[in-house]
Amino acid sequence: MPKKINLERELYLKNRELYTAHKKSQKLIYNISEAIFVLDNKLKITLANKKSEILFGKNHDLIGKKIDDVLFLTFKNSKVIPIKNFINESGLNLNGLKQVIDGKDFYFNLRISVITSEDPQNDEYVVTLSDVTPEKKAEISKDDFITITSHELRTPMTIIKSYLWLLEEEKAGALNQKQKDYIEKAINSTERMLSLINDMLSVSKLEQGKIDYKFEIFDIDKFISETLPEFEIKVKENGNKLIFEHLPDSKMVLADQKRLKEVLYNLVGNSIKFTKNGTIKVKTMSNDKFIKVSVIDTGKGISKDDLEKLFKKFGKLENSYETMAESSGTGLGLYITKQLIEGMGGKITVKSDGENKGAEFIFFLQKK
Repeated sequence: MPKKINLERELYLKNRELYTAHKKSQKLIYNISEAIFVLDNKLKITLANKKSEILFGKNHDLIGKKIDDVLFLTFKNSKVIPIKNFINESGLNLNGLKQVIDGKDFYFNLRISVITSEDPQNDEYVVTLSDVTPEKKAEISKDDFITITSHELRTPMTIIKSYLWLLEEEKAGALNQKQKDYIEKAINSTERMLSLINDMLSVSKLEQGKIDYKFEIFDIDKFISETLPEFEIKVKENGNKLIFEHLPDSKMVLADQKRLKEVLYNLVGNSIKFTKNGTIKVKTMSNDKFIKVSVIDTGKGISKDDLEKLFKKFGKLENSYETMAESSGTGLGLYITKQLIEGMGGKITVKSDGENKGAEFIFFLQKK
């Protein structure tokens, strides 16, 4: 009899220990600063902590609801992102997601974790939302400031450029050579400032998701053939040759012609700028899914250490493209190019064997 009593007591103590640990875990989760939902295999909420209650409503209203009836997260003004689409991707992180709660904008970083069990029917999911609203609103304010300031600067700079052109054309009277040299330098500086303002506006719009893409199906070889003659003067100034190499097959691509032209201006323009008495080749190829476009030059090249920095915003390179660009560019062109290519569903990369060994920029777009 005493043996049975001892077993019952051991069982009681074990159960109490488990219950205490369970309550402690619940308390920790409940008081954590991030919003946490625990979901069952049907994506219904089985647990919601204090932060979740503050943001999304009382606990008794949340428990039992499907997660997609509580979270209506969007990214860069796009459609609502259903949590069920990502629920099986354990460790998934999505940053800067927006949800309107009681008429106010909130921003979250989302993380999903899977708690697996022997029976997949008993799997559970943990959805964690980090409230980054203050940081995101500060970022939006900064972007709005840049956008407004750039707009305000562009008008007077354009007027200054117009008056300098009138002086250069001697509309107000003859100029001596020294005066002409001064005006030419002022015009070059004004054009550089306008280029920087336009690039800052482009970056701001890209990062706020305000760039609209007008997708069309068109022949990319024909498009490039019609665009390259616009570089003829610049090519000759540097003593270069510009070649377009392509097979006579149909290469129909799905892209935005205006944005693609901007990409070509940046890539071909860079190759011309950093190549002297050499060759710039634009080459197209296709496979079953993608069109590959390469811009290859025999110019200054890029050091191995600098390759990974090339597409970063205001990336400062020691020896190659960006260092030279500081005297005649903004340092934003390749960053904008990458954002535009990715906005059209493509990818871009770069190759170079080092300084003075040329460079090859390659981007891929969806074939149609």
